[in-house]
Amino acid sequence: MSTLPAILMVDDNPVNLYLLKAMLDHTGIDLVRAGSGADALRQVLQRDFALILLDVQMPGMDGYETAALIRQRERSSRTPIIFVTAHSPDGAMLLKGYQAGAVDYLFKPIDSTVLRSKVKVFVALYRNAELKAKAAAMEAANHQLEADLQTQAELAEQLAHLTQHDLLTGLPNRLAMELSLTEALAAAQPRGRSVALALIDLEGFRSLIDTLGHSAGDAILREAAARLRSVVHNGDLIARLDAAEFVLVLPDLVDAADAVNAAGKAISALAAPFTVSGQQVTVLARVGIAASPHDGRDPTSLLKAASVALAQAKNEPASAYCFCTAELAARSQRRAALEHGLRHALERDELVLHYQPRVVLQHGGLCGFEALLRWRSPALGLVGPTEFIPLA
Repeated sequence: MSTLPAILMVDDNPVNLYLLKAMLDHTGIDLVRAGSGADALRQVLQRDFALILLDVQMPGMDGYETAALIRQRERSSRTPIIFVTAHSPDGAMLLKGYQAGAVDYLFKPIDSTVLRSKVKVFVALYRNAELKAKAAAMEAANHQLEADLQTQAELAEQLAHLTQHDLLTGLPNRLAMELSLTEALAAAQPRGRSVALALIDLEGFRSLIDTLGHSAGDAILREAAARLRSVVHNGDLIARLDAAEFVLVLPDLVDAADAVNAAGKAISALAAPFTVSGQQVTVLARVGIAASPHDGRDPTSLLKAASVALAQAKNEPASAYCFCTAELAARSQRRAALEHGLRHALERDELVLHYQPRVVLQHGGLCGFEALLRWRSPALGLVGPTEFIPLA
């Protein structure tokens, strides 16, 4: 379909249509012809027109009826109509035409200059209306695009938040903690400062879930998170790792006393009973503390060291927190090596029996042997049963 502005010429006389076309040729307008009122109605249903030149006197449906019906169609209700007639103008005729929807008249014989001038005006109005409509549509599209971009930005922000936060407690998760810890370590190293990591565990939490159910466990975790958040200083970070484990990052540690103070506040915050379904429940917080650079220079190393300290804190009922030490780290490394090597000791035939003689003290005579199991490890040397039996 042509993109030029279109004019609909309606006349039952083909000669009149030909004359109109001849006068309007070469004006850059798409000229469409209709031989009756019914034909004109079909045309206005199919496309938009800048102007309709409508003959008044036509058999069947005359110009007045055709104009009235054109005005009733939503698509063509605002299309300008110029009546074309051979009758001399009088007030009654003009009024009837305007009431039917006409905006102007052309009288036969038609002056080509007058015709072109009027057509030029209405085509210009049409083009201006088109431009305004396109501008309005473009503005609406821009507003929609801005709204879509805003929505996408909000969704991206929500997604970023979800990927770095724990859904249950709203605290930063492991990913967020590791990112923050990495940044803190990078900032502390040039200044010769230390970063501390306090791994907090709710001891006996698994038993509580078994007794009270997961909903109660979730309620305890949410309350624990709120309590821990309330005692964290600005600049420090509290995050949830797994199950009942939380981690506190102290990015600008001055001395060990700061870590002890932070651990003490966390332990005190969690010491008060939790109320779940009308019951009061008490959990014991244990804390393992590690600090850079002594215990590690990256998140993985510090977490591992804090885990070693936490395990020691759980083994010492009198102490709710424990620092990672070189001795603890060495013991942890040996235990890990024992556990790893023990998995293959049987298949490699590394377990051997040592027979220890039993002697009667009264006379020094041999009365038997005691069989003792030993593990001859290629990496660890001869390992006694007191070390590896508890791991088996």
